Amino acid sequence: MTFEDIAAEAGVSRALVYNYFGDKGGLLAAVYTHALAELDASLRTAFLGPGDDDDRVAAIVNCYLVFARAHAGTWHILGQAAAAQHPAVLRARRQRALELGEVVGGGAEGRLAVAGLVGLLEAALLNWLEDRDVDEASLADLLTLCVRHGFVTVLPLGRDAR
Repeated sequence: MTFEDIAAEAGVSRALVYNYFGDKGGLLAAVYTHALAELDASLRTAFLGPGDDDDRVAAIVNCYLVFARAHAGTWHILGQAAAAQHPAVLRARRQRALELGEVVGGGAEGRLAVAGLVGLLEAALLNWLEDRDVDEASLADLLTLCVRHGFVTVLPLGRDAR
């Protein structure tokens, strides 16, 4: 999709789209931030939810799975954002990791742990959406095991890490 297509779809001039977003990377960063706002609200609840670590990890994986399935087209755009090395995209991804990292205790450890978790889940679900060669329940179990035995041992969910 070109800036001309986006401008036409929005009913505005191409110049206005360029003025607002700067370039395609700026637009991609805005799509990334906007599209993931709903997912991030669900994740905040899952990170701090009731139950033990296993329950919270399953809830986090489920948040990603439900979102990716419901927004498959958007998820592919998000995959492009993840691969982009554009400064605006990198800033948006870092800001997201910082914000979600604060939910699990903050600091560099929280940011890095969340960045790893997000990277794992985004990459796995993007790959799954392309092939769907594993049923959803098996995928959820697999990802839950990966996350549970990696992420939670580094930074337990739902506990104040400070």
